[in-house]
Amino acid sequence: MDCCESLRPRTRPGAISSTICCVRHTNASIHDSPQAISPMPAAIAITCQGVSKRFALVDGGNAWRLAFASGKNVPVFQALHDISFEVPKGQFVGILGRNGAGKSTLLRVIGGVYANDTGRVAINGAMSAIYELGLVGNPELTGRSYADRLLTVHGFSARERAEMILDIHEFSELGDRFEDPVLTYSAGMTARLFFSTATAGSYDVYLLDEILSVGDKHFQAKCWRRLRSRISQGASGVLVTHDWAAIMRMCETAYVLDKGKVIFGGPAARASRIYLYGDNAQQSYVPGIARFASRPAMPISVPTGE
Repeated sequence: MDCCESLRPRTRPGAISSTICCVRHTNASIHDSPQAISPMPAAIAITCQGVSKRFALVDGGNAWRLAFASGKNVPVFQALHDISFEVPKGQFVGILGRNGAGKSTLLRVIGGVYANDTGRVAINGAMSAIYELGLVGNPELTGRSYADRLLTVHGFSARERAEMILDIHEFSELGDRFEDPVLTYSAGMTARLFFSTATAGSYDVYLLDEILSVGDKHFQAKCWRRLRSRISQGASGVLVTHDWAAIMRMCETAYVLDKGKVIFGGPAARASRIYLYGDNAQQSYVPGIARFASRPAMPISVPTGE
């Protein structure tokens, strides 16, 4: 069995592929390289241990080697190098990094879209993921048909689908455009459809890639409220984004990737500074401005004069 197969939904004839992956699990799902599997602590929602991923650089001269299962001497690109972190239940962890740092690849490895070459990934609970906004399996589907087809593929009953589609229609605020083909949607409308579909049900784990940076301020505020509601119910997840402000608002812990490697992991505020300023990142103080090293033991009163 493919090491990612445990994370893939059982598709039915005529099913569409999608950038949204809503997979329902009742137990922990694990995909790993051939190594011993240790139990996953109940208080941990996501575990990555020593995860690496590389891609073969295929061209006309070496494609035949891969086709005949001979990968020797084929150049590769190392997208991820020995990534390790955990996401506690009830928390979101942020992933920051420049373009090409490996953020989206990491999210797809966690979700089972890509098989990890080495290491171990484990997800404890039902998962829903939004990987990108660029593609829909069949863009000629209407918004309603897209939502219904996707929910059908992932095993929801007719009664569940009917209730969830009402929620998707209302939350997305697409109105009559819900009955139009997705290919006629703007980027903002597509974001509304994707986010509304991925979060229509209550899941244990959410994997989000840049979704909160798309759409108008009104819809972004709705997204924040819904995610906070899910977190208050015990949901966990990973947020991949360039938006350091979103990381600060949503995550206690964040990691910074550079060229497929973790260069920092820790408090979200510090991670944001490193992402913005790199090696020039300072502590929270500004040079030349006096600040207390710690909170004074006694209140300080400053006379203002008469």
